Amino acid sequence: MQIGNIKGAHEEPIYYNQRGEIATFFSGKKIFITGGLGFIGRLIVEKLLRCCPEITTIYLLVRAKKQKDPQTRFKEYFNDVIFDRLKREQKDVEKKIILIEGDTSLLNLGLSGKDRDRIIDTDLIFHSAASVRFLDNIRNIVNTNIRGTRDLLLLAQEMTSLKAFIYVSTAYSHCVYNKIEEKLYKPPMKTDDIIRLTEILTEDQLDLITPKLL
Repeated sequence: MQIGNIKGAHEEPIYYNQRGEIATFFSGKKIFITGGLGFIGRLIVEKLLRCCPEITTIYLLVRAKKQKDPQTRFKEYFNDVIFDRLKREQKDVEKKIILIEGDTSLLNLGLSGKDRDRIIDTDLIFHSAASVRFLDNIRNIVNTNIRGTRDLLLLAQEMTSLKAFIYVSTAYSHCVYNKIEEKLYKPPMKTDDIIRLTEILTEDQLDLITPKLL
């Protein structure tokens, strides 16, 4: 696709091509996105669809919220001005988006068996769903941010066509170090252990040990 030209010494146009390595890589791909209705997530969705128009499908994980079902939430979401240019340039782009009802705070992402089978042909995962309510109780944070990520990684292992799993971390963290080196740090607690604690302890018990866990 011709999108412009660069003039040489003799003012002869030298044309260049818009289609680059990234667009080529995403061509024909099916992508599963969590947190797509969030601030960062909607930027990911818009950018992917607009700049990689040959993407086949985007599976968008959406949960019911505030008495609104996933379809209603998506309709309001897709009316955002951020998608105006995309919709002008690709008239039927909405047909590429398939809603998958689920919730990262629920066990196994709250997915039905039918939807798990539907997304098993996913080529790439963008995982940006997370709880960013920093005063939330430890159970909700663990369920959404830790167990939800673990369950998605386990699901990813079943996807035979998967090329990449992209994890979008929060901009903030509770750090116990004054200096952070460029290396992998061993976690002070195993993932399964912290998940198990939230499953067997009461709210009062969790509140009592939360400062120590942090």
